[in-house]
Amino acid sequence: MKKLVVILLFIDCISPAFAQWEGIAKVGAEAAGRGAELTAAVTRKAAAAVQEAQASAFRLVRLINMPKEPLLRVQVPQTVISADDQIISARVLNGADFSEGIFPQDDLIHLPLTLNDAQPALYRGLGLKIADIKDILTKGMGLNKSYYQKLFFSSEAEEAVFYADKEEVLIPVVVKVNVTPESQLWPSLRLRANNTYTISQEIPARFISDMVAFLEVNGEGVWYKAVLVDGELTFVPAPTRLFETRDLIVHRFRVPREW
Repeated sequence: MKKLVVILLFIDCISPAFAQWEGIAKVGAEAAGRGAELTAAVTRKAAAAVQEAQASAFRLVRLINMPKEPLLRVQVPQTVISADDQIISARVLNGADFSEGIFPQDDLIHLPLTLNDAQPALYRGLGLKIADIKDILTKGMGLNKSYYQKLFFSSEAEEAVFYADKEEVLIPVVVKVNVTPESQLWPSLRLRANNTYTISQEIPARFISDMVAFLEVNGEGVWYKAVLVDGELTFVPAPTRLFETRDLIVHRFRVPREW
């Protein structure tokens, strides 16, 4: 920090026209003031970062409505738990509970920002167990579990969300796969109908740009991004907003139709 202030003083003190000493002295004094302000600002920013890091942490949550009540590693605010209660109760939301959390009104939807951006992408909604989520993040999406030897996707995030809701007690998940004409997935991409597409090849994990899951943690339904941290499956809050359904982006691709 001292070096930064000295550099700023040096830059500010050198005038393009090499002003007279009185002018340089004045500029130096002003730069010193700005340097002090900069130092204070950086200090405040560093303190805020520390405070933010302390304000949230990874905690174990117990999915109390899933068989065997499995544990998940989730990033949550420290304020939601006490020192003597390290494991938080959480639930998987399906059916009406899921719909109420995602669709507050017919024309509104809570979506992670990543599911409604300009990046050409396809979405696949799934109901998954914890092991399945980690498996996809590690190995990608294979064809071995598909009866048709192809993977079905939608170019509409809203439709994928519908498919993520299952009658069984499974975690609602949406997988986002970026697709461009340069992608290795392009040759096997086919159009079916109603913005539905198929990919007839396995999708390596590196092609999965995002994987989000909807969970109720500490009584609040939130979208989380599923990631691997040091090889451990971890859920971090995904930036989310309330969209009008008419504002949702629908991606379309010029590829052969599958009959």
